Amino acid sequence: MLLSELVVASQALPDFVPPPRFGTTHFSDYKPQHPSQKTALEKTQTFVQEIKPKRSRFFWQKPEQGTGLYLDGGFGVGKTHLLASAFD
Repeated sequence: MLLSELVVASQALPDFVPPPRFGTTHFSDYKPQHPSQKTALEKTQTFVQEIKPKRSRFFWQKPEQGTGLYLDGGFGVGKTHLLASAFD
């Protein structure tokens, strides 16, 4: 891939937002049914705190490029709920 082909996600997908039915989704609404779901909730909340821009003495520090979190699981386990909550 050439450098000229690289695209910033926010430029390529400016309207990439959670579906409307998840518009009022929050972490507090997520009710884990299994210990692994509770772990996913905790890790997602931690991830959101870690990537928030942090104020340094003179400027805001952006998160390191390429930082991400991978959520995996079957249908209906809450991946979209956690993603929408993180987006909010």
